[in-house]
Order: sequence, then C-alpha cells, then structure tokens
Amino acid sequence: LEAVRSGQIDPVTVKTVAQQEVVALHRIREEWKATRTARINAMRGFLQEHGLPIARGAQTAVATVPRLLEDAETPIPGRLRRVLAHLVEEVRDLDDRIETIEHELAAIAKDDAVVQRLMRIPGIGLLTATALVATVATFTRFGRPGALPVGSA
Repeated sequence: LEAVRSGQIDPVTVKTVAQQEVVALHRIREEWKATRTARINAMRGFLQEHGLPIARGAQTAVATVPRLLEDAETPIPGRLRRVLAHLVEEVRDLDDRIETIEHELAAIAKDDAVVQRLMRIPGIGLLTATALVATVATFTRFGRPGALPVGSA
C-alpha cells in the first residue's frame, strides 16, 4: 500500500522461470552444504567422545574418519562404527550432489553473457555471478553510480 501511495517506489520485477530455476539450484546447494556440515560435525563429535579428536576442516574429517573405521584397533564400538560408515557415505553423496549443481550452474553461466561479464570482476566467481543474475532480475533498473535519479534536474 505504501509503495502505491508513494509513487516513487518501483515494483519488484517478476523473475523469469530461468531465474527462478537458478535461485532454486542455489537454495538446494546451500541446504545440502548445511546437511554435509552437520554430518561432518556429528562424526567429529562422536569420535571426540571416544577420545579420537579429528583436526579441523571438512576435507580432513572426510579423509580421516574412513581410515579410523578401517583400522580394527581403533576403539570405536561396532554399532557406532557402522553408523559412522553410513555418515561417511552420506557426506560423499552430498559432495557429489553439490558438485552436480555446480556443473549445472557452470553450464548456465556458459550461455549467459551477463554472468560471464560479472565473473570477470575480481572476487566474483560462478556462484556469486549466477546468484546475482537470478536474484536481481534486471540490472538496468538500477542507475549508474553517480547518475542523478530519474526525474531530478
């Protein structure tokens, strides 16, 4: 209501189906990353409780836990050992899924001139560029820096 009364607030641009798709890919990727982090932290915590600390870093945990599970001398109870093995498999599966989404985003970027242009800016990579294009919708709605607003003289 305030936007209509004001007359100076631009309406939100409706996203295209392609933009909605990219936003969904980013959201799913983030959910999978959060799940992956939770599983790694759970493994680290369970092993810590059994006197087996794991160094920081996701890759370290993913490399260390299977080695501990394979070593029959490691003091991990049998049932926990089996569950930890499933957690390792789940983390690897999530890694594969995340990588698949990143390949999809790379394919999208390959065909999008705006994404390619954004990626030439130092510090902006594939994820940031595709997220910007999908979220912002139309960059032309925003004026150039330093330009006077429309209607001002």
